[in-house]
Amino acid sequence: MKNIFCRLLLATAVVSSPLLAADPAVVVQIQSESVQWHAFAEPPRLRQVLSEVAQPQQLYWPAAALFRQSETLNQQQQAFLQQLRRLETHWQMRNESAKVLAVQALGQQVQSWQLAERLPVRVDYDLARIQPSANPRLEQGHYILRVMPRSEHLYFAGAIGEERVLPHQGGTAIQDYLSQLPSLAQSDPSWLYLVQANGELQQLGRAYWNREHAEAMPGSLIVFPLHPSILPREFRNLNQELAQLAVHRITP
Repeated sequence: MKNIFCRLLLATAVVSSPLLAADPAVVVQIQSESVQWHAFAEPPRLRQVLSEVAQPQQLYWPAAALFRQSETLNQQQQAFLQQLRRLETHWQMRNESAKVLAVQALGQQVQSWQLAERLPVRVDYDLARIQPSANPRLEQGHYILRVMPRSEHLYFAGAIGEERVLPHQGGTAIQDYLSQLPSLAQSDPSWLYLVQANGELQQLGRAYWNREHAEAMPGSLIVFPLHPSILPREFRNLNQELAQLAVHRITP
């Protein structure tokens, strides 16, 4: 009990320290095999942040990503959900229950997404030490550095009812995973979006007439847009907006 009391006193002293009371210029949450928080009084370069990552040799750097907390992105997420609610009302008034359910399911997914602005910078532990262009200085703000061990999964979302996680199979085309998914009846039969684990967004054909062979990196996200028949003219941009939000999603 005495030891616990002493630790509490120490924690109180640290929190109340005038040095720590000042707001740091940059705060970085490092999501790796464990979660760490680091505060920097001055904007650091990426190399300095990466030096805080434990056991870098055990991590999958091709999928490493740097995110910045963004109120603008949160507003875009809410605006997208508002459009879905309007679309849901549109089909409720026309007694189109299947379309209503598809829109509702997509809204539940996007509502649960953790979003932050994925920065267009290659995050590489070794490269940041030798190449100035790979070692930018972080601007003031709050960041998430995500670098994990190699994932064993792929993530599937969008107009498929509910999200699915499937084992990643090396050398396997995305098309070969589709039979393992729930009904695709409410999704676009011609196209899907692939958000590679390195942040690259691709629109891929999946119909007989435009099918493209593509393989996904471990940890990638495959997004199925809504069927065109669900989208009246004023909602035609929803699928593109869905894809853009998916680029900034922090997958589980």
